[in-house]
Amino acid sequence: MKTIKRALRRHDRARLRKNRRHYWGGNANECAAKQGMVTETPHPCSCWLCGNQRKHFGATVQEQRAFQEKL
Repeated sequence: MKTIKRALRRHDRARLRKNRRHYWGGNANECAAKQGMVTETPHPCSCWLCGNQRKHFGATVQEQRAFQEKL
């Protein structure tokens, strides 16, 4: 069973590398280090466009309503 898990991890990593080679403006194919970074972290930053919505804008309307119903 262990070899099947390893093979699946390798397959998934290869699939992600293939799909994400055009991320970051297509610069991911320049070197193996950049390709590995893109594979592990598809977003290069945590700005308000790429980051978590709650961190920058607070709770969503749905979450606010659910919180109000609990009270």
